[in-house]
Amino acid sequence: NTIAALAAPDVSRVGVSQFGMNLRANSSPSAGQNVVGSGVGVVAAGYNTPNFFKYASGDVLVSSIDPEYFRLFTATYIVNVGASQSPGVYVTTLQYIALASF
Repeated sequence: NTIAALAAPDVSRVGVSQFGMNLRANSSPSAGQNVVGSGVGVVAAGYNTPNFFKYASGDVLVSSIDPEYFRLFTATYIVNVGASQSPGVYVTTLQYIALASF
């Protein structure tokens, strides 16, 4: 059994099987935080709207065209399950890769 990832941005829907994330402060659910710091890195579209969540494997979440100084990004995840979802332990592994160009 799997919990479907949100291929397009959507709100958290209790009772609907969905998995997603964003990098913003949210009010529904109350979680996360906005970007902090003086850097210039920006969150990618689809992950930068409060209360909307998405997940697509391989997506670039943050990018910067200039050297980056301190900037803190907070990832918030949601997981909801439908009534027909089989009980059990569900697991995922996420990798964050930071690449630098010189």
